[in-house]
Amino acid sequence: MSSNRRAVVTALKIADVGIVAATFTFAVAASIDFPDPVTWPEILEMRVKLQNFLFLAVYFAYWHLVLKSCGLYRSYRLSAAAREMRDLTVAVLIGVAPLVALGPLMNFEFFGLDFLVMFTAAALIGMCVERRMLRAIARRVRRYGHNLHNTVIVGTGNKAIALTA
Repeated sequence: MSSNRRAVVTALKIADVGIVAATFTFAVAASIDFPDPVTWPEILEMRVKLQNFLFLAVYFAYWHLVLKSCGLYRSYRLSAAAREMRDLTVAVLIGVAPLVALGPLMNFEFFGLDFLVMFTAAALIGMCVERRMLRAIARRVRRYGHNLHNTVIVGTGNKAIALTA
């Protein structure tokens, strides 16, 4: 794997986990019922338990393994977009599955059906949008002559000419 490809894949991995973290935060904030309007200083003063921090660190590492094992870091350049979206859907469902089992056991105050639905939908939509944007950027980069490879076609006739188009 070239160093450019390795850098792009590493950036994609970081972006994917970032999207999962952002959508998790969004779903938690949307599912907690605050009695009064909460200000930023009050949010920053909230205490975070070590148990919650460790859970999130392990959970986001689990997401990385799920996305990697579902093959989402291989090239989809020649694949249909629907295939990538299908693989993303499977990965999101597998990524959310531990919350269904561990949520009630961990006694999270935000955990509920509304949280699960919001988190699943936001994670899927966020990663689908991210992947579509990256495909558009890659297409534009290739259109301007970058990230192209030389290929030798051995053959004659109309089939060889059609292959070049």
